[in-house]
Amino acid sequence: MKITLNANETNDYNIILNQIPTIPKGTHLYFRDFFTGRTASQRVAIKLREEVVSGRLTGIKLVGTKSSQGYIII
Repeated sequence: MKITLNANETNDYNIILNQIPTIPKGTHLYFRDFFTGRTASQRVAIKLREEVVSGRLTGIKLVGTKSSQGYIII
């Protein structure tokens, strides 16, 4: 499934992309950790998972097989 994000969702997704390089390697985190004090669209979570699984996004990988298991910075 290919997710197309609206402008607000794209902004949220770009926030994630900008944060990933600043997080120490080996850090285990969950999608919600990118948005402290607020929530983000589930569509952004789906987009992140799609990009990680496809290999288009480097520096981060899934801990297990589901995004609910979290991500690890590599």
